[in-house]
This record gives sequence, structure tokens and C-alpha cells, in this order.
Amino acid sequence: MKWFHIRMLQLCMVLAQGALTVFCDPVEDLETRERLARQPAQFVRLEYMQITPGKEQAYLETERKWAPIHEAFMRDGLIFSWGCAKARPNEVGVEYISWMSFHSLSALENLYDEANLLNYMEEEALESLHQETHACRTIVGQELLISEAFTLHDPFISDPRKRPYFVLGFMDPKPGKEDAYRRMEIDIFRPAFERWAQQEPNFWGWALRKAVVQSGQVPPGAYRTQNVYFDSLAKWDLDKWETFMQAEFKEQAPMVAEYRTERRVVFDILFAADMAMQKERQEWAKLKGSWRAEHERGGYRIKTIENYRETLREYDAQGNLLKRTSSPMRIECRHGLNYFLTFHEQGTWTSIYQVKGDTWYEQMPWIFNDQVKEGPPDEFLVYRRIK
Repeated sequence: MKWFHIRMLQLCMVLAQGALTVFCDPVEDLETRERLARQPAQFVRLEYMQITPGKEQAYLETERKWAPIHEAFMRDGLIFSWGCAKARPNEVGVEYISWMSFHSLSALENLYDEANLLNYMEEEALESLHQETHACRTIVGQELLISEAFTLHDPFISDPRKRPYFVLGFMDPKPGKEDAYRRMEIDIFRPAFERWAQQEPNFWGWALRKAVVQSGQVPPGAYRTQNVYFDSLAKWDLDKWETFMQAEFKEQAPMVAEYRTERRVVFDILFAADMAMQKERQEWAKLKGSWRAEHERGGYRIKTIENYRETLREYDAQGNLLKRTSSPMRIECRHGLNYFLTFHEQGTWTSIYQVKGDTWYEQMPWIFNDQVKEGPPDEFLVYRRIK
């Protein structure tokens, strides 16, 4: 799969400019800003695998050994999630897949280099694990997917180990219909699945992704939909599902058939890295609460952090409240740095930050932002925790 990795590196250069959400165009719509704050990792890599005959148990054992390494990657902010799943009988020809999500393409540049892996496993054990892995499975195809749309949900309850299965839809837009197909998914299917999530407690969420790189034997089509469920397929209320689908999509059925062909495969999750290991979750735990920063000119500000939300209050030197804002907020951990982003009507504030004990150091965003005044790149706000 050397070609795949070369193409990945090329994409790193092309997409690097947009890899981090910096000061973007103004977004007045609150729902859009809430969605930006809760956006999952921007990229997902899927690997399609065939298991050597008679080696299924050996393959599962190797994945069991790889799991702690991937959890360590998550803990160190190198990746966002990882797991593997087995396909139920299907006509697509898929057996097993593994997935990995991350914020930036550069996350994969040196991830599996021996020098990096030796930070997580002794050399002899690593060599043995490589041999065991190659003996029991072959990667027959890979694809890199970029996020296009998703339903609003709470990722803090999204531990994959509590989600026994998901459904992948392999979508192939018909010639000349790609734009119409994409708009149909975003404008019709996404709102419908958000309504379905309110009715069905076992349904966790839906996502649409597009393949930007494909290599080897991959299912047809460039788009992938994913429906994720908390409980087993056998416990679905199928009558309720059919009633919902008829009510939502009966009028759209001819349009759906006109715009794309689809093949769906159900996957049972076998292993998934513990989402509690995510660097982002560790950072949220550090940031939650209230913080105070003094202004050199007098006055102060108090910032209160909750999941996906920052509330900022500005006070004068006498303690009079001057301004209060409450904005959707996002954290990203990449390349050993922590970023937080707050989404405002007039644009997005992006900053590098670090929390040490009860002190929060927030770099002023002049190096990211050409839409406000210039300032020194080493200027910081320093907050002290007050509760």
C-alpha cells in the first residue's frame, strides 16, 4: 500500500492550510456553530482486511495486543479513535475492517514508524507482534474519508465498546448526480436521522463521509454513510423503523433511486479503544470550571467552561459586569499542542493553550488570525482557577 501513503503525504501538503479551523467566515446561525463545536474528527482511515484461512482467532489476538498501543496513541493526542469490526454476511465482499480517526492528515506521517512504536512496546515484543499480524491477515484495501455531514449528538456518551454494531452504506452517486446526491444526504437525510435519534434511544447517530484517497480492493462508490446503534440489531423495533421511514422518505423514494446506488453492510464491533483515553477528554476535565484573568489596564474577565461551551464575562476595575457572551466551544489536540476554538457570529477564535495545575495559559491568536489587530506572537492571557 505504498502508493496510498505517498498520496496521503501529498494530501497533507494540499490540505494543511485548512486542517485546523482558524478564523473562518462569520456564522450567524447558532445551530451551525453548535455543529462545528461538536464535529467529530475530520478524517477517518478505513482498512479492509482478509483473514488467512484458519487464523481468525490468531487475528483477534493480534488486535487485542494492538489495542493498548492505539489507546496510548489516543492518550498522547496522536489519534482520535481506533477500532476493528467484523462484517455480517454481505454481497460486497467485505470481511473485516479497522478504522482510525484523526484531526490532521499529518497524524499518520510517522505513526507506525518503528522509532515511534518503540515508545510504546519493547523491540522484541514489537517484532513478534508484527510477525503474528502479517501471518494472519492481509490488508486488501484502504481509503481515507473526510467528514461531510453528521447528526448532532453527545460524544461524551459515545464509547464504542458500548455500541455493538454499526451499518455502513457504500454509496455510489450516478453520473452527473453527485452534487444532487450530496445535498439530498445533508438536507433531507441528516435532519430525518436527527429526528429518529429523538424517537429511538438505541440509535446514536449518523454520518456522511467522502473518500479522497482509495487504494486496492475497496467497495464501490466514493461516499460512505454510517448509522451507529447502542443495542443489537435483533432488538430493533422494526415496525417503528418502517413506519418512520415511510413517513420521512416515501415522497423522496424516486429521487433517491435517481441519484445513487447503495450497498449496506452491518458490522459488529470487536475491539475499540477506550474513548476515556482521548486526549481531548482529559483536557475537557482540566478546563471545566471557572477561571479568572486580570487585565493590565484594570478590570478582569471570568471564563466558565462546560462541555462544548464557553461563557465569558468581562468586568471593569470596580467589578461591574461590562459584557457577557456564551459560545459553542471545541478542543483539538494535535502535534503535541492543545487548541481551543470558540465559534462566534463574527468568526472563530482559535488559540493554543496549556493548563498547569490551577493556571491556564492562553496564547493570543494573532498568529492565526488576519482579521483583527496585529499583536506579539508570545502574548498570553493567564487565568487562575476560581472554582
